[in-house]
Parts: sequence; structure tokens; C-alpha cells
Amino acid sequence: MDTKKRCSIMMQRWLRQRESLSQDQLAEVLGVSQPLVSQWEHGRCDLTVQAALALADLYRVPVDVILGNSVPTEFLEQKGWL
Repeated sequence: MDTKKRCSIMMQRWLRQRESLSQDQLAEVLGVSQPLVSQWEHGRCDLTVQAALALADLYRVPVDVILGNSVPTEFLEQKGWL
């Protein structure tokens, strides 16, 4: 798995947890199944364009964050990497 994919997976999980959402709750908000959310967060299934845009809107971040192209400063600070 490449670095960008790993970053995308980390961002998806971190953003969901930042919003205090369970996988079940996120699935309900997006109108998808909980197993699909789990597959996204484990890299077993790629996000659709619609899902990436919906997540970006829900979490109030650019879609680049969802796709692993950008990392929020808040994440880096929380991890102690800044």
C-alpha cells in the first residue's frame, strides 16, 4: 500500500473520530452500510467520488485531505509531529 493511500485511511478514521461518530453513525449519515465504511478505513475498498465529496463536506475539510493529498495541521499537532 502506498503512502498516499495510508494517509487517506488515517485521515478518514481520524476525522470520523474527531466528530465522535461511530462507523454505524457515519454509514447512516452517508446512506451506506457500516461494512463499507470499515472497508474504506482498512483500505480494502476505494472511495467513490461521491463518497469523498460527501466526507469532505461532512468534516468541513478539502477533498484533498480525504484523499490523503494533504494533512491538517491539527492532526500533525495531535500526533506530536509538529
